[in-house]
Amino acid sequence: MHRALVISLWAILTLAALVVIFGFFATRGTVDRRDLPRVQVDAATRQSATDKLEAFYVVSDVARAGGREEPVQLNFTHDELTSLVADWGRMDHWFGSIESMQLALQPSELVLSGVIQTLGLEFPFRLDVHASIENNQRTVELTRLQIGELFAPGFVRNIALELALRTVDAGLPRIPIETESLVLADGELIVSGIAVP
Repeated sequence: MHRALVISLWAILTLAALVVIFGFFATRGTVDRRDLPRVQVDAATRQSATDKLEAFYVVSDVARAGGREEPVQLNFTHDELTSLVADWGRMDHWFGSIESMQLALQPSELVLSGVIQTLGLEFPFRLDVHASIENNQRTVELTRLQIGELFAPGFVRNIALELALRTVDAGLPRIPIETESLVLADGELIVSGIAVP
């Protein structure tokens, strides 16, 4: 009994030390964005993004009301996408909020960066995703996952990506479009597909 108690105590102390070390390095430093294009969001950009979303929702409503599929194409710049996700990020979530969030689009790559604020701490992060969809065939690779000064190794990135893909495949969040193609170009995202009823 005494031995089990000692082992449990050492396990708890080791876990606490790992959490402290992780927290120390995860809150230190900044994330390098020098290789990314400059993303600028203003009122006109926000309005353009909102107009494009509303046009998509009109097509989606027609598909639902008529009970039939409707072809749709979405085209967003990284400035427009950033305006949409930045507002969402600043809201209070179960994990805190995300400040300075940006989406940068490069050929076949999407880069999401920002600062997670939780429990009075700031965790700068960067997530690089190589993605494309052609003829309903999805190719996705998580090429970088960085929190502060910590870089996730390949097996951690693969596990995180697999969990994210399974969540999306399970319908969370429910996306009212069946994507046939997704192209990430220099500063632009183009999605073609079918609005589903």
